[in-house]
This record gives sequence, structure tokens and C-alpha cells, in this order.
Amino acid sequence: MRRVKLCAAILAVVAAFSFGQLFVLRECNRRLISLVREAQDAALAGDTALTVEKAQELNEFWGDYKKYICVMIKSDKSAELTEIIARLVPLAESGSDELDAEFRSVLYLSDWIYQTEIPAWYNIF
Repeated sequence: MRRVKLCAAILAVVAAFSFGQLFVLRECNRRLISLVREAQDAALAGDTALTVEKAQELNEFWGDYKKYICVMIKSDKSAELTEIIARLVPLAESGSDELDAEFRSVLYLSDWIYQTEIPAWYNIF
């Protein structure tokens, strides 16, 4: 009987950790999206200095978030997003036209990562 209780307790801890990670992932993803939108708005307004500042802030946030998110997901999912975010500051400094496309790519990939981490029958098996 003690083994059953121990197994149930371990299962409960794993389930609680998993659901807790989903909530944390959602909140961090919302923060990432808000930073991207702020930088994108600054770029569309033509404010290069603010765009660079927001892109640097986004880059720093992603550096911290990536360390945390790699515990939950495979690192190959975040590799492409890391490359795109690393290009944002140089593109913002040069005023490149590709900046908006890169912002859209970050938004799409961050949403894709979040959607693929929600447990569903098609991504469990």
C-alpha cells in the first residue's frame, strides 16, 4: 500500500509541475510577444533609437527565457527563434526593410512553440 501512495504522490508532483510549466510558458510567451509588438511599433513609427533599444531588450529577455524554456522543450525548436532574435538588433540599427518580416517570424515561431507544447492527442504520441 505504501508503494501505491508513493507512486500516486510522484505522479501528482509530475502532473503539478507539468501544468505549472504550461502557465509559466504562457506568461513568458505573452511577455515575449508584447516586447516584439513594442519594437515593431517603434520600427513602424520610424524611431530607430527606440527600435534598437526595444530589440536589445527583447534579445536580453530571450536570453533569459531561452535558458528556462530549454528545460521544457527541445532546443531545436528554439534554435531558429534564437537566430532571428539575434538578427533584430543589427537590422534595427541599419534600418533594414527586413525588420518587419523578422518581427512577424518571431511572433509566428513563439506562438508555434507555445501551441506545440500544449498537451493534445496529436503531439503526445
